[in-house]
Amino acid sequence: RSADDSLDPEQAARHSTNNQELPRPVADEQWDLSTDSLVSILFRLAVSTETGLLVLREASIVKEIYLYEGDPHFVASNVPEELFGQFLLSQGVISEQELNRALAILPKYDGRLGESLVALKLLRPMQMLRMLTQQVRQKVLNAFVWHGGIATYYRGLTCDRAAAPLG
Repeated sequence: RSADDSLDPEQAARHSTNNQELPRPVADEQWDLSTDSLVSILFRLAVSTETGLLVLREASIVKEIYLYEGDPHFVASNVPEELFGQFLLSQGVISEQELNRALAILPKYDGRLGESLVALKLLRPMQMLRMLTQQVRQKVLNAFVWHGGIATYYRGLTCDRAAAPLG
């Protein structure tokens, strides 16, 4: 499992040494996704060029969308099928065996699956970036089919992970 794809880094940053979750700052805005459209929420945040963290929750699913000047830069999800490796498998880009090879050397690349795949020459750097961008977009798009849940926005929170705008 790649650290690039899970909530683990973000969760770890919010946990103290005794594994109790540290409180987040008070939310700046919150919406009920059964009555408020995710499209309108993201549109409003984009138009106002917001930088912050939008957390989407539906039942046990959690997605964290880091925005920079209104543009999604990094998306974390706790859905196993949305992990980068699983996405590449579903797209037929790599095989299960190739994924396992890349996962085996993951520690050498600080948990960055994309870098592991490039180092093994299973993906070219531009192909990796393109696939990663598609995967991140898909994680956001998957939330558009939700019929409920809560969206919570924390203005000013930024992602400390390497990220790129989705456009």
